[in-house]
Amino acid sequence: MSTEEVPKKAVRALRSRLQTVKNHLEPILSRPLSEINAKLSMTERYELQVLLSYSLNTLYYIYLRSSGSDPQKHDVMKELQI
Repeated sequence: MSTEEVPKKAVRALRSRLQTVKNHLEPILSRPLSEINAKLSMTERYELQVLLSYSLNTLYYIYLRSSGSDPQKHDVMKELQI
């Protein structure tokens, strides 16, 4: 495998996985949160908020990595390690 093929393969894999994440989050993000919360118990609302927060922080971590920043030195790591 050439040195150019490795990054291309990694980018394709990342793009595919990000599409999977988008597909999972789209049903939640396509409706107002108040509409979703109205159908959930208190515990489920808390779980949803944790899921959304963790998802957002993880996506930001991926963004930092893909832009060449060191996420270990960024405040987002404090959020992910809680």
